Amino acid sequence: MSTISIVILVLGILATVLFAAGFVRGVQNALNGFRKGSEEKFLVTDNAHWLAVGSSVVGAAVLIAAVGFIPAFVYAGPLLVLVSAAGTGLAFFIEDREAPQTTTNTVSDRSQAALSGV
Repeated sequence: MSTISIVILVLGILATVLFAAGFVRGVQNALNGFRKGSEEKFLVTDNAHWLAVGSSVVGAAVLIAAVGFIPAFVYAGPLLVLVSAAGTGLAFFIEDREAPQTTTNTVSDRSQAALSGV
């Protein structure tokens, strides 16, 4: 097995452990919140993620093109997948209990609108 394969395997195991631990914590937090019975109204931003989405699309296109010029970039894809899995797991640990007050649409408002057919 090559060195890069071992590195990706070890990072994959670490990312999996971090993601699973974060997911368990997220489920525990959700169950605790449900058991409290209090409905939390977190405000949801409407258009705050377009820069991240756009940069992800451009970055993926550049990475795919880079593989054609520099074959070593073929390893960047698996490494980026591991980083995103680890980042998702980490997000469960650093989640903010108080959501920023940025818009007037709340999760509950959107749920009600979806249920009423608006």
